[in-house]
Amino acid sequence: MTGGIFPRFGEFTDPQASRFAVLASLLKEAALPHRALSLEKSRHFFIHPEQNPERGKKDPAEAGKKSPAGFGSRLPQTVLVAHYDRSEGSPGANDNSAAVLILIEAAKKLLREGEKNWLIIFTDHEEVPGGGSLEDQGSFALARFLKEKGFAGSDFFIFDCCGTGDTLIVSTTAGQLLKEKEGGGSDRMRRALAGVRERVLKTVRDLFLDRILLAPTPFSDDPGFLRAGIAAQTITCLPASEATTLARALRRRPELLDYLVHRQDEKKSDLSFFPPVWRRINSPADTERYLTPEYFDQVERLALALCRG
Repeated sequence: MTGGIFPRFGEFTDPQASRFAVLASLLKEAALPHRALSLEKSRHFFIHPEQNPERGKKDPAEAGKKSPAGFGSRLPQTVLVAHYDRSEGSPGANDNSAAVLILIEAAKKLLREGEKNWLIIFTDHEEVPGGGSLEDQGSFALARFLKEKGFAGSDFFIFDCCGTGDTLIVSTTAGQLLKEKEGGGSDRMRRALAGVRERVLKTVRDLFLDRILLAPTPFSDDPGFLRAGIAAQTITCLPASEATTLARALRRRPELLDYLVHRQDEKKSDLSFFPPVWRRINSPADTERYLTPEYFDQVERLALALCRG
């Protein structure tokens, strides 16, 4: 991928646009094998080199007993995830248009290279209006479906808000949510989370990417996946200065972890530590103006390396 914003990016981020329709058109133009899967109120896109869009066409939820949406019997080891929906009234440039378009570019390269052990899912209804629960996230029903189809053994990596900044943030939110849980199921999930996180960290080391921070993130699909019993590692980005401020605040005030993970005591918290990038998401301010396309390549390199690994 070359520097600069993607073709049709303005159309995709138009607040009046049908994100589903534009994304479907973009995938068709890119000649990526794909199909849409409807689950409850959400419509998710599956992109895979061996995708068969005709299989299960009449009833996507029953598309094949061995795997979903027309796959063959072999389930991909690496699953990359990015939500394509956005909050009402927001262009959604960083949350989450940039990551979606970056993964499309990665998929095109993987297809040309003949790589087959990967799947990309663009999820719907990551954004839950105030008062909604984790079960309302599209990722919850999706993860239950994937688990039923045998995907519990795959590695899931979520790319969210990856359009602004040079520092990779490896989210620890799912691990924080598990801290108070006990029992064999929780222990298995902790081990699974540790495994996908270590795979990200090893890949980052292999790519010689030296700007990285482990920290909780107050957004993404991973809590919905977690509630359904699938470990998923979220990856996001921040400018170095904002990442440094966040890391310093968390060291000095560990109680801020609760705010980031649970949004507890929001009115009482000093939010000066809260990254400006995160303040802009879900708002009209999340525009192309704040994106840093000069760093898109490192996100794409990470996605490609995870799929080639």
